[in-house]
Amino acid sequence: MFLSHERLTVNVKKSEKTPEKPANILNMLRALTNKILQAVATLIAIMTLSFFVMEMAPGGPLSQQRRLPGSVMVGRYISQGIGRALKTKRPCEVKKITPTGTYLKKGEAVITCKGHVISAPTPGRLLAVNARQKEKLLPGQLIAAIGRPMGIRYLKMLAHMAVFDFGTSYESNGTRSVREIIVKAAPVTAMIGIIALVLALILGFISGLFAAWSFWTDYTLTTLSTLILAIPMVVAAPMALYIFSVATGLLPIGWDGTIAGAILPVVTLSSIYWAVFHRVVLTTVREFFNSEIFTSLLAKGLRTRVLVLHILRHTALGVAGLLGPIAASLLTGSVVVEEVFHVPGLARFFVNSALGRDFPVLLGVVYFYALLLVILNMSSDLLVYFLDPRTRRSR
Repeated sequence: MFLSHERLTVNVKKSEKTPEKPANILNMLRALTNKILQAVATLIAIMTLSFFVMEMAPGGPLSQQRRLPGSVMVGRYISQGIGRALKTKRPCEVKKITPTGTYLKKGEAVITCKGHVISAPTPGRLLAVNARQKEKLLPGQLIAAIGRPMGIRYLKMLAHMAVFDFGTSYESNGTRSVREIIVKAAPVTAMIGIIALVLALILGFISGLFAAWSFWTDYTLTTLSTLILAIPMVVAAPMALYIFSVATGLLPIGWDGTIAGAILPVVTLSSIYWAVFHRVVLTTVREFFNSEIFTSLLAKGLRTRVLVLHILRHTALGVAGLLGPIAASLLTGSVVVEEVFHVPGLARFFVNSALGRDFPVLLGVVYFYALLLVILNMSSDLLVYFLDPRTRRSR
């Protein structure tokens, strides 16, 4: 009996001393693989939703060019691969024309003539018609452009995602590729976004730490951050432009490619994210001060420098979770900031392509935004994974 009790005691002691096994390389690879699969699924879901929203939106590609003759519009749709050509097979006199933009099923009438109907050979949207009422059409005449079937366009879009090639811009009549537009505009947006992110992060850490130690500093900075968050960007950007450029002339009016011209876009873009970082850092530091860990560190009589390092490490965990989405938002740019300050960035192409129904550019920019967002979010999760030992414990 004594022997069994002794063995039990030894076994209990051994189990108490046995620590949890840290995650090995296999677990890390498994976590990375799961993140990559989630990223791919997210990208496909975003692009699928974007594709069908564009399909259901009123209007169509080259809709702003509808004042051009029908023959020109039909030729452009066909030459750019947007639609398929529809030709007459026998003479007819036009009695009725289906309105442009109507989605046709296979066999539905495009033009109704005396005695027969010219129907759509495949399902698709009627993009343009080159015919008028009571006009006599000749055999082989090009009369309409019908959009390609939705399923084929969707599969083509997925294929473009794999190689990051969404074709050419409709508005440029096929002279500029979507990849060329993104490569030219993205560095400007990324430069402003990176500078704004670093500035907001540094100032947010400093102001959050100082506010946690001083009541009056906390009161002042928290009031300022609340005011900044309460003012919409659509109001703050024109206000900053008026005060610092129009009224005082201290800075250039809009983007001019110089350091002075980049100050207002960077400061305006980073201000709202400074307020976010400030509040996160302040809340995290206060929670750390009220925790038992901080009490035990004080009881050990550690130096101030060591305490500050512990505070920074604990605060970094709270900020790391938000770093991904905030970085993606900054790097992809603010539409309002780029429009107000005339920054030749990617956000302006996004707006112009949406208004002009330039679907290749719109899909390319959306995919670039989504890809950047997914990569930065995944990087943020992996950063938390490596900073926090608790997330690396094997289950």
